[in-house]
Amino acid sequence: MMKSYLNSFQHYLLTERGYATATITAYISDISQFITALKKKPITASSVDQYLASLSKPIAKPTSKPTSKTAKATTIIRKQSVLTQFLSYLFHNGIISFQYVPEHHIRRPLRMPTPLSRADITQLLKSPNNKVDRFYLRDKLILQWLYGYGVRASELVGVTVSQCGSAFIELIGKGNKTRRIARHQHEQTVCDQYYSTLRQTGLKNRPQTPCLFISNYGKPLTRFGLYAIVKKYARRCQLTGVFPHQFRHSFATHLLEEGADINAVQSLMGHASIQTTQGYMQISDRHKRTIFERTHPRS
Repeated sequence: MMKSYLNSFQHYLLTERGYATATITAYISDISQFITALKKKPITASSVDQYLASLSKPIAKPTSKPTSKTAKATTIIRKQSVLTQFLSYLFHNGIISFQYVPEHHIRRPLRMPTPLSRADITQLLKSPNNKVDRFYLRDKLILQWLYGYGVRASELVGVTVSQCGSAFIELIGKGNKTRRIARHQHEQTVCDQYYSTLRQTGLKNRPQTPCLFISNYGKPLTRFGLYAIVKKYARRCQLTGVFPHQFRHSFATHLLEEGADINAVQSLMGHASIQTTQGYMQISDRHKRTIFERTHPRS
């Protein structure tokens, strides 16, 4: 019976909420873990609270002392959100008789982003080489998009040719929200060169795709492929721990360090809440404090 509820909830997330496949898979996984933990007992508000509380307790093994391994606060928050949505779905469809309100209010830890330095960014942007890199134009364009526009990985791999206008790029972000970003002239020149040469050649005698960025095999570029491209040039620059989203962190931080208005940065980043953008503000303030202490004679 519970399996049929899961299937109908999965269909609801796909058709009515428009969630991405990866998100739905993660939701179903979290709910399945909860159902397994119930051991065929009925779903009650108390059983949900007990399950969430158990995630923050040390895990004990029969033959050893309890370990210190517990679920992270962010993991528990995610599971609580998923279960709340699932139970709300069951309630509104008459499957359960109570509206679940979480008892636990776990505070999400503040995770400060780690931006790349400007020197590292400059080095990375210059690293694609037309003499040794077959996909030089594509890779150069990708790095420019990541830092120059602060795009998310999902936005970059999903962007289509039709979304790239002569003056603006339309990006579809979280929750299918669209934002427009003004194009840089140099980026548009590189994009035109890539589109008319490398992309056209890559799609010759292959199925056509509306996606702007294609893989080495003429297929739409995936997030895994994007990660591999970034890692390639990070290794060339002898940098470690570099990933696509770090360019986005750097984009926001560097804008704020240069005095950009926080509301403008929020709009450029596509943040639903100003609080998310304020996390970058703290990085910027810390940077200014470091410079002050290093350079001011009376600091």
